[in-house]
Amino acid sequence: MIRELLADRLAHALEAAVAAGDLPPTEAGAIHVERARHEAHGDFASNVAMVLAKSARRRPLDIAQALSSRLETRDDVAEISVAAPGFLNIRVSDAFLRRSLATILTEGREHGRSQVGAGEKVLIEYVSANPTGPLHVGHGRWAVLGSALAATMTWVGYGVSQEFYINDAGNQLQNLGKSLMYRMEGRALPEDASEFYGGAYVAQAAAAARDQLGDLSALDEDARIRRLADFGRDWFLAAQDGTLTRLGTQFDRWVSERTLHEAGAVETMLRSMQASGAVVRRDGALWLTSAEHGDTEDRVVVRADGRPTYLAADMAYHADKFARGHDRLLNIWGADHHGYVARMRAAVACMGRNPDQLEVVLGQLVKLFREGQEVRMSKRTGDMVTLDEVLDEVGRDATRWFLVARSADSTIDFDLDLARQESSDNPVYYVQYAHARICSIMRAAAEAGYLPGSWDGVDLQSFDAPEERALALWLAGFTDEVAGAALAREPHRLTRYATDLAQRYHAFYTQCRVIDAAHPERTVTRLALCAATRQVLAILLESLLGIAAPEAM
Repeated sequence: MIRELLADRLAHALEAAVAAGDLPPTEAGAIHVERARHEAHGDFASNVAMVLAKSARRRPLDIAQALSSRLETRDDVAEISVAAPGFLNIRVSDAFLRRSLATILTEGREHGRSQVGAGEKVLIEYVSANPTGPLHVGHGRWAVLGSALAATMTWVGYGVSQEFYINDAGNQLQNLGKSLMYRMEGRALPEDASEFYGGAYVAQAAAAARDQLGDLSALDEDARIRRLADFGRDWFLAAQDGTLTRLGTQFDRWVSERTLHEAGAVETMLRSMQASGAVVRRDGALWLTSAEHGDTEDRVVVRADGRPTYLAADMAYHADKFARGHDRLLNIWGADHHGYVARMRAAVACMGRNPDQLEVVLGQLVKLFREGQEVRMSKRTGDMVTLDEVLDEVGRDATRWFLVARSADSTIDFDLDLARQESSDNPVYYVQYAHARICSIMRAAAEAGYLPGSWDGVDLQSFDAPEERALALWLAGFTDEVAGAALAREPHRLTRYATDLAQRYHAFYTQCRVIDAAHPERTVTRLALCAATRQVLAILLESLLGIAAPEAM
């Protein structure tokens, strides 16, 4: 990784400056190297001199000068400069960029992999919608975020598993069964039926129940409700699974909350925590002593009437996750769960675990827009707009792109009209078009006999145009970008990188003639830039973001 390489060079320069007496002994900690904000200043910059100023009791400019003098230019660094108030600016050599280009071509579809995850076993739980209706576009956001994050973390060396937690215990299933019974039997809902599920999707489920279950009149009402609740659960779960498959999201495991209760996992967990003193009896109920671990108050886990709360099952589920050998639990929840985070971290601490082993990514809402107006209801049914309807309208690729292109803590304004456009204004089309354009060029180059049989050992000549160097520099940073996106749990960084890469490629294509019979060596170098860009775009789109990389458009 290029930034890691430069940080290592700076660390050695610091050691040399201290050994020579130019700087007092000091600990720099992690040295950060970032892309330079302005290309005129260099390719990369570090603020290490300003970080060291206090402990070294020196001006940042003096520290930067001392490091600069020790950071010798080699075949990977072409130029070092110092800028106020103490930045170190570094320009890498063209030779280094050509070697990086050769590495991309040699590694092929495995390029960008690393071991920054160090094999840590991470369980990502996401979507986890109630099995009482279809998925909406908000669920789609968690689905795309989770699957893209899982792919990205796997790429950099984490051992990742993905789960969907089925909330199939409690009142929501009882209410679903009642809702289906009333619809199936043609009965009017009670006037105080606010807890019942309505909408066209319930009518569809009721019609399916009528067709598949037949006459249930021989059963008493409670038995009918239970039978229909089970049917509705399975019917909606199958529909949700189908929608997620269309979206390109697959789980390793679906875990049922009801099964945790039936297997005695909840009861076993509560007994264990009572024995440790983490759960205590008070006023006839069982309480989690969560206030001792950062929560605002203690929480009831079993009510005085003996009914467990949702938290009890959630605790049992998280205990089960740890028992299965996962080192870290990563949950993707909606923003409405903000208050639940401290509660769950406290529960993890009460289990005797480090609460930092639980990470929670909170995501904001998705707003749909058509013709500049927010879309709240389906034209087809008058209900909410389902994720399936969005997929029908704009397709999987655009849906995935638009749902992962913003940070999870930002609201998404999903422009359906833009997502359908086949123009450079549509970011996913723009990036896919760059890949398709390169495929067309490579086909023409192959037909003309310009492509080498293998890129191994091909001698790439110096860059003739600034657009060539700009593209090569951006490609050289790919491994850093993937690692950064995984470590920060921010796959939206990859869409930004892909867009920037496509922009640099289009600029290169516009200014640089790729196939030029009068300059065969330059043609090979430019074809190498094309091939490397195509390879990185394919990894970004297909392997990490779950989006097609078309060869023609």
